[in-house]
Amino acid sequence: MKPASHSPGPGPRIAGVVTALVTPLTPTGACDHGGLEKLIERQVAAGVDAVFVLGSVGEGPLVTDEVYQQVARRAASCVAGRCRLLGGASDNSVDRCLA
Repeated sequence: MKPASHSPGPGPRIAGVVTALVTPLTPTGACDHGGLEKLIERQVAAGVDAVFVLGSVGEGPLVTDEVYQQVARRAASCVAGRCRLLGGASDNSVDRCLA
């Protein structure tokens, strides 16, 4: 068996203020990009250490794959390295979580 290319164990320590964001959606269930940007900008301006998108607070396990990807991409673009960005990796289905 080939050894793993990374060392096992915990990654960088998460510390400070981490805000779990709701996922703003349009009436049709699409990502409300403007609403998401406003939420992130407010948190960054307040000096949080990280924002957390698509967790259980943000309905991550309930949105479609398309919306999940849109939110993740828009959040990364909006944060742009100004604080840490954390994303939920949970689901109600093992198959979808592993996909």
